[in-house]
Amino acid sequence: MIDFLKALENNKTKIKIVNILRRDMQEAEVLVLKSLGVRSKFELNDRLDGTSFNNTFRKKIIGVVAIEKYLKVRLIDWTSVNPKSYLPIVEIEHHKILILNSSFGTLSKFPENHNGPIIVTVTKDDKTIWVMGVLTKHPKSKNNIISFDTLHEFDTLSDLKNILE
Repeated sequence: MIDFLKALENNKTKIKIVNILRRDMQEAEVLVLKSLGVRSKFELNDRLDGTSFNNTFRKKIIGVVAIEKYLKVRLIDWTSVNPKSYLPIVEIEHHKILILNSSFGTLSKFPENHNGPIIVTVTKDDKTIWVMGVLTKHPKSKNNIISFDTLHEFDTLSDLKNILE
C-alpha cells in the first residue's frame, strides 16, 4: 500500500476520474444472472459461488466500461460477452488493448500472456474508476510491476490512436 501511495503521489495530476453509475453496469449484471441461471440478485447472493463469480467478472468488466464512458465510444458487444471466459481486451485501430484494472492500494503487474498495449485503470471504490494511462511497451521492471511513470496520458480517442501509432 505504501508503494502504491508513493507512486500515486508522484502521478496524481495524470489521473482521469470516471464515475460509474448503476445503469452503466446493468448489462454486466444481467449477463451474470443469465450465466448462472438465476433470476435475481438475491438468488445470486444465495448461491455459494454467486457473489465471488459476480465480483470477479465485475472487476474485469468495470475497467472496460470506464474506458467506454471516458472515450465516449462503444467497446463492448454485450451479445458476445461470456462472463465465464471474459478477457478485458478491446480492439482499437487494429490494436488489441488489454484493460488492466486493479483495486485501490495494489500496483498492477504485467500479464505474462499479453504483449500489446495496456490501459491501466484503478478501482477506487464501487463507483469511481481512475484511468491511469496507456502502456505501449513493456519495460523491464522489478517484480513485473507497472510503474505509473511509464504510462502515457490520453484524453480522447484521437489521443489514444496517436499514442498507439
